[in-house]
Amino acid sequence: MKKYNVLLMTLLLTNQLVFCQHTDSTKIDIFMTQAQLKEIGLNVNFISSFVETPNRYIFLSSAQGLYVLGKEGIMPVTYVPQQAISSFTITTAGDLYAILDKKLCFLDSVSNFQEVIDLPNSKMKLSAGKNALYIYDSEAISGTNKYTIYRLFPDNNYQKIIETPASINAVTEVEGKILFASENKVYCIDVENKVYSEITYLQNQNEKIISIAMDYSHQSLYFSSLTAIFRLKEGKVDCVNDQFGGLLQCDEVGLVIFNPIENFLVRMRNTALFSLTSQNTVSTAKQTVPASNTPASVSTLPPVNKPNQSTSSSANSSSSTKQTITYNAPTLLISTSGEKYEAKEGYYFVGTLKDGKIEQGTLYDSNRKPVKTFFIKK
Repeated sequence: MKKYNVLLMTLLLTNQLVFCQHTDSTKIDIFMTQAQLKEIGLNVNFISSFVETPNRYIFLSSAQGLYVLGKEGIMPVTYVPQQAISSFTITTAGDLYAILDKKLCFLDSVSNFQEVIDLPNSKMKLSAGKNALYIYDSEAISGTNKYTIYRLFPDNNYQKIIETPASINAVTEVEGKILFASENKVYCIDVENKVYSEITYLQNQNEKIISIAMDYSHQSLYFSSLTAIFRLKEGKVDCVNDQFGGLLQCDEVGLVIFNPIENFLVRMRNTALFSLTSQNTVSTAKQTVPASNTPASVSTLPPVNKPNQSTSSSANSSSSTKQTITYNAPTLLISTSGEKYEAKEGYYFVGTLKDGKIEQGTLYDSNRKPVKTFFIKK
């Protein structure tokens, strides 16, 4: 059965489907928001996978099917499969693979999923490397507290790379090395010796790292939680965004961020990412780790904290000011674009206000879960 080549398909759609971006020309591109999905009547729960192709199309998925995002909005790509989709990825050759229950499948030329191999566990996740697919456990192996990463070769044979006692949240390949995130830490695997070394970690043990992405143009490694994004470059870690986090992918323009909980997808441009001031630097110290365990462009670091955030109880300002506000009673919030949202007791907001109204930022509940994100609308 012929495979469905994503790169070819998107080239054929070039005249019909090109990104339409709501843009702050120097900082951020907004590709999708929950409000936009609501406007078109699309009620979908996206899974924690997305891929931007080289020709600027973004693929998303629910458990029931795949979507492609472009100028005309979101178009369905596949029929509803018999089993739920837990993860998908696109290879450098343009082939789309997905995991349906305990089966690895590829998308064929008529948009059906064809089985490749049976997998050892259900609800596994996928990541594409240069010449291999990585398949890993997002949930513990039945009856154990073990999680495994496998490498699948082009001949469909797979190799067990490493087994860990803690959950695996992300896997990526960087310059021939395999990195993975587990809990609040990032590790690099020595495949030959089947050991792994810690690269960096977040001081807050309850803040899980959910994504890793490499920017080769700037030799920078990005990693994120649901509430913040960090960059590791030349032995320093910067918090590049402490208002929201999500799944990451780098392109030549900047850093694409997808938050499947709040259904928004944006891109922070390099012009904004690399205009950070020194106050965002978290740490410059290095640890000594064998070079063979660490990618050449990835330095090893001590724990990472977010930069201190200013706290204010005042919401009156004639200019944009960064604030953290905790609400001790239900409060109606109004944004500069006229959007309204009620903050419940115990909620708190981190972001900027202008003339007493929210300009941009994120509202969190009392458990630190993001519940609403506001963007500047031009």
